[in-house]
Amino acid sequence: MRSISYYFLRGETTVRNIIETTSKALWEVLQPLYMPIPNQIMWKTIADRYNELWNLPNCVGSIDGKHIRIKAPVNSGSSFFNYKGYFSIVLMATADADGKFITIDVGEYGRSSDSKVLKESAFGQLLF
Repeated sequence: MRSISYYFLRGETTVRNIIETTSKALWEVLQPLYMPIPNQIMWKTIADRYNELWNLPNCVGSIDGKHIRIKAPVNSGSSFFNYKGYFSIVLMATADADGKFITIDVGEYGRSSDSKVLKESAFGQLLF
């Protein structure tokens, strides 16, 4: 944020607020078009495509997570400290048979296991 604020000659808080506001607006407009909430027809289409391309019947997505290294947030304790030995947040996504994202989850604590991240995500809530 600091380098962006220097580049545009704006305060860090101003830059942070602009990025947050813009990101929310983009998500609200683009999410329904490019990553709609899956319905029964979409799940069936995805499962059929997995079977057609990869011979995996009844598969509705490939899921994986990634730890993104961060500086330790103030007063966060060990919430963001992961088993790899650094502070992180977890990004988790589900993709269809063609590699297009179906669902995403951003920002789970680094200490959380993959199964906990899945269970706590919106996608996981629909499964369990």
